[in-house]
Amino acid sequence: MIADPNMARRMINACVCAYEIHHDEEEAAVSSNILRRVDNGDGCVYDVDAEIQGAVGFVEGPETYAPAFICSGEDHINGCLVGLTEDGYAVVSVRGTLPPELDHHNIMGWVKDWVNDAHMRPLKWILGKAHLGHAERGFAEAAQELWPWVQEQLGLILDQAPNGVLITGHSKGGAMTYLMASLVHQTWPDLEGKIEVYAFAPAVSVDEAFAEGYSASGLAEKTYRFQHENDLVPFLPNWTRASIWKAVSFKGFLHEAEWLALTAFVGSRTGAGYWAPGHLIYFDSNFRYVDDPNPVDRALAAVASALQAGEFKKVGAAHSARDSYLRCFPPAAE
Repeated sequence: MIADPNMARRMINACVCAYEIHHDEEEAAVSSNILRRVDNGDGCVYDVDAEIQGAVGFVEGPETYAPAFICSGEDHINGCLVGLTEDGYAVVSVRGTLPPELDHHNIMGWVKDWVNDAHMRPLKWILGKAHLGHAERGFAEAAQELWPWVQEQLGLILDQAPNGVLITGHSKGGAMTYLMASLVHQTWPDLEGKIEVYAFAPAVSVDEAFAEGYSASGLAEKTYRFQHENDLVPFLPNWTRASIWKAVSFKGFLHEAEWLALTAFVGSRTGAGYWAPGHLIYFDSNFRYVDDPNPVDRALAAVASALQAGEFKKVGAAHSARDSYLRCFPPAAE
């Protein structure tokens, strides 16, 4: 595995922590062993899960420490936390969306909701006066909304983080990690070589020009994408390198017609489609790392097969941060 498994374990735990950010009028997104609740004074709360937060390695234990956190946007849809680790890193963890609940009766309904709700059209990604390609509009606007707060919080702790910045996220959060990394890189040039990205189940979110610039900046070298077998979301909305829309062919008029309509709709919205920067790290259905020279092709074949076989609950379960990706990184033996 290219990435450090111990660091990846810490970062998926940070992703699960981010799911404990929610508006104070809402229930917690994830049921867990909550030690205490912290209020940021702005209508947003964070439930401290002692075991999960402890696994991240923050500067203090969960009894006394909580990272800074925020939820914003319409319906409080954007969430993020920023914290400091005991070994000298600043952590930025971007909250994702809830995993899909897929079964035989609502697979098309869920996919239609996903593509209709997503703002899939490309948006120019501009840093300063430089145009660095395009990003999927929904993810780009969410990153831009969170960025002033993230920038402020990082500015408060970077002098205590000599080892650099760790940026992580799951699902929607994973899709936004590349955008956050480019903003951190542009804002603090002295962090060259000290920005690491851990994206779990990320939807594809940037175009080829962005990916090329991201690689040229050196960010791609320390960017790791983690994908679990049968997870559909990393192929959405439209991954040019591995199109789920072309790989799946449903039998039966209803699903076939709906899929063809969705294919045409997504194609019209995304144009040439999106790319995925960094190194892909792939796990099988038993949560074991797969050393495969062509993990993208293997991942595409697996999820296409599951969809065509009607194994929709399996597809939904594969996307869960806590019940799927966290299990790929069990705690190290004592």
